[in-house]
Amino acid sequence: MDARIPERYLVDRRIVRLSASARASYFMATLWAVSNRTDGRIERDDLALIPTFDAASVDALVEADLWTVSDRGAWIIADYMSTQTSRADFEVLENARRADREKKRRQRAAKSATESPGASPGHVPGDATGQAGEARSSEVSISETKGARDDEIIGAEIVEVDYFDTAWQSWPKRERRVEAETAFEDAAKRHPRGPQGLADDIAAHGAAYVRGGWATPEAMRYIPGLVGWLTSSRWVDDLPTPRRERKTQSERNADVFAKFLADEGEAS
Repeated sequence: MDARIPERYLVDRRIVRLSASARASYFMATLWAVSNRTDGRIERDDLALIPTFDAASVDALVEADLWTVSDRGAWIIADYMSTQTSRADFEVLENARRADREKKRRQRAAKSATESPGASPGHVPGDATGQAGEARSSEVSISETKGARDDEIIGAEIVEVDYFDTAWQSWPKRERRVEAETAFEDAAKRHPRGPQGLADDIAAHGAAYVRGGWATPEAMRYIPGLVGWLTSSRWVDDLPTPRRERKTQSERNADVFAKFLADEGEAS
């Protein structure tokens, strides 16, 4: 997955006003964060690892509100979650691709199982020349073609998709796996489309939590555990809406104090 540089950055005053060095450093840090799936977090020790990054640009990026200071000597790229693919999104996409490959493998296996390994109908044994010989040559060619993809073919009767594992990997808050698997088996019996439909719904809701900004250390606690989600049949719920940024206690206190001063000023 590639990093994205939004077109609006061409007129974003925060970026346009940066020096050439600071602007290049900002873009390189974003590319580096995407490549390493850091969700926009840049540790102090990471600065030396970012190609062509100018460490003197850090203050300018913070002052422009492009980076925010985090705890333990680190920074967060401010627009990262709204412009780039998060680590959780990467995992959802990879799991979806894995499920698609498994589906295609099952289809190939089912098709192979229906094909007869013996001679084709109407085949008449004969010598190595003439029509019978041509039939044998064709049969050998088909056999060789199948042999070339033996590593991809598994008997249909032994292929079984682990829908729970696919669903588990799609859920951003993974805890109590054993209980979740039991809950999944029970819920699949109630779901109108069985285990596959249930896994699809879990993936859809999980992706919505990720896109909505809930799969962050600060907001993860608001995502329900999969056990409770399944037990309550919450696949019938609407997809979760994007998260609104909550103010910190200090910010709320500042708002109250500012309102108090404003009221005092009006009273006087």
